[in-house]
Amino acid sequence: MTPTYQLYQAQLERANETMQRLLKNKEQIDHNLIITPYNPSLHDQLRTSNLEIKITTNEIENIENILKEFELENDIQNSNSL
Repeated sequence: MTPTYQLYQAQLERANETMQRLLKNKEQIDHNLIITPYNPSLHDQLRTSNLEIKITTNEIENIENILKEFELENDIQNSNSL
């Protein structure tokens, strides 16, 4: 594995950890909204949380695509050398 590939793997791991943290935070906001449904601050937090989750989802998908490209290139190079 190349250092670049390993860097993207580490980045994917951090992004997945971030996603878990964001989902946990959203769960807490949802719970608080059940208790106080008309709290504008909580609705702002929910919008922000949803946006951060979408951004992180896009980052994860992008990193996964890059890693797949690395794997395909590696497979092609290995098959050409045979």
